[in-house]
Amino acid sequence: MDVFKRYGLVIYDVTFIFCLAILGATLLTIPIYRVLLWLFPLGEVVHLTTAETMTTYLELVRFILIPFYPFKMTYLSSSSAAVSHFYEVKIIFQIVLGLFILLLASYPKIIKKSNAWEDLMGSIRLLTYLKYGLIMVVGLVGLFFDQFFILFHQILFRNDNWLFNPQTDPVIYILPPELFLIAFMIGFALLLLVLQYRISMYRYELSNE
Repeated sequence: MDVFKRYGLVIYDVTFIFCLAILGATLLTIPIYRVLLWLFPLGEVVHLTTAETMTTYLELVRFILIPFYPFKMTYLSSSSAAVSHFYEVKIIFQIVLGLFILLLASYPKIIKKSNAWEDLMGSIRLLTYLKYGLIMVVGLVGLFFDQFFILFHQILFRNDNWLFNPQTDPVIYILPPELFLIAFMIGFALLLLVLQYRISMYRYELSNE
């Protein structure tokens, strides 16, 4: 409890920013996926038109982001293992979405209780450390993305359902590794931008005290 009292503002900020980055990056992949389809005929391998491929991707995004939205892929079949994996992904995103809404609703109360000089100084210091740590992580992820991607899935999922078989789960053909790399980089970029914004905001508040 003492830790939360001392670092409550930072804990709130970091959790909120992570949720915002995850949701924002996911939504931003939609226009990026359109560009990828314009550059590369991803759907040709599974005999889908560009419009059908885009529809399939939108169905997946809607499924993981919208509560109670049913799993559906109009143009591609899926194995039970793949469907199970998509539901696991949906659970993670629903937790993130729920946290985001909860934190957004509690923002006025948190800020009102945590505007002391010590809180602001502590927040600036810790958020700055986190910012530089993230810059290092971004560099490592960019250099070793394949290893990071595997480790990421091994940590989050306690099974091998994420290892899709192209014969039974052709959706893997329209979800290239580059898409996930772009999504992660967008997420990290959003994290850094919002972190820097919060740091600048707290410094401004300190200068006006």
